[in-house]
Amino acid sequence: MALQAIEGKNVILRALKGVDMVPFACATSLEFYYDTEMIEKSTVSSAGFTEWAGGMGTWGLTLGTVTHILKPGYYTVFDTLLDALRKLGLLIELSFDDEAGNIKTITGTVLIPHTGLSAGVDGFSEDDVEMIGSGGFTLNTTLFTPDQTEYEVQRYPYTSSVGGETSVGNAILINREILSVEIDGVGKELILAGDPTDKQAKYVQGTGTILLPYPLSPTEWVLILYK
Repeated sequence: MALQAIEGKNVILRALKGVDMVPFACATSLEFYYDTEMIEKSTVSSAGFTEWAGGMGTWGLTLGTVTHILKPGYYTVFDTLLDALRKLGLLIELSFDDEAGNIKTITGTVLIPHTGLSAGVDGFSEDDVEMIGSGGFTLNTTLFTPDQTEYEVQRYPYTSSVGGETSVGNAILINREILSVEIDGVGKELILAGDPTDKQAKYVQGTGTILLPYPLSPTEWVLILYK
């Protein structure tokens, strides 16, 4: 399950700049939150205990970055400062992806109530930007689906009509993982180098060819399993 864990470097915040969603330059930290207003209530069945109901939801995030005046293809603190001055909403997309390729995204519009820049004598100038959601957000999931042709076991059958074949091959076998080779139901050991003995078959990866240990007889068949 370790591959399902999300590393911090795989959490990316993007914002709409022009017509493109672009990431923030040199983000160092990010914290997303969602809070639900709790409304106290009491009913006949509460027996003197407090009960609660969910009210309005509030969401937002805080972002820490290293200060850049200009970084083409990225959003900087001065871009968000300009959005804050204009009091315009900013469309953002927060994405989380794991090592398996699954992606979760949070998308919504935010306002920017706070922008801070701090610069000590030593080290880089750093920024902190607070964003508060305006309206709701959408939560989407994209699951990685591997190409089934690469992982499922495939069959390549061949039946000799006149006999005499010393090899069987096809372009679909090029650079594949050969799982087994059978001649008339008898399995053969697969080798990659040398000449095959009567109990072996040789796989030539570059051409997708199986070299047989002896010529086939008429109606004799070969079954190759691969993926």
